[in-house]
Amino acid sequence: MGSARLTPIFALNQAITQLHAAAEAMLPLISATLRAQFPTGAYLVLTRPGYDGTGHWPLRLHSIRDAQRQAVYDFRTWTDHNTLLPPVPKQIVVLWGYADPRDARDIERLVQRVDEVKMNELIAFLPAELRTDAELEAESRGDRTPLGIPLAAGACALHGEQCPAGGHIKLRPDCTGGQS
Repeated sequence: MGSARLTPIFALNQAITQLHAAAEAMLPLISATLRAQFPTGAYLVLTRPGYDGTGHWPLRLHSIRDAQRQAVYDFRTWTDHNTLLPPVPKQIVVLWGYADPRDARDIERLVQRVDEVKMNELIAFLPAELRTDAELEAESRGDRTPLGIPLAAGACALHGEQCPAGGHIKLRPDCTGGQS
């Protein structure tokens, strides 16, 4: 048996590194999508309610919360799976591929896929100042702390720090479209 048909370990290491980077790169897409749908939202609040019997503790969409801890949208009351979330710009829609960014189930599936790549590493706890009194009380009793994805991008979610002039959608109020 020759070594020509064997794959070196670094190939797996490289693939895992690429997978982690791809998963992390989905967070700005989720953030930009929800920010476009809920402009006053500051965070997507997530919970991990319990074991699903398959070896996972999947994340669930909880709410979109503003900077004053108020729910802008509550996913827990979302029971009609035919109800779509608000529209998003076409530049964002195309980035979702086969998934529909107006379908909360597709957003939740993407969040879960990101979390499965590096569970408890890519998605942080919701900052304490954005947790409700009930969440803080529950946490003090040992209940799970909610997780959160910030919706205010530090840079243009489509183009990064240097977004090009023209063909640009402002997802950040201070974005200049690449012009100083």
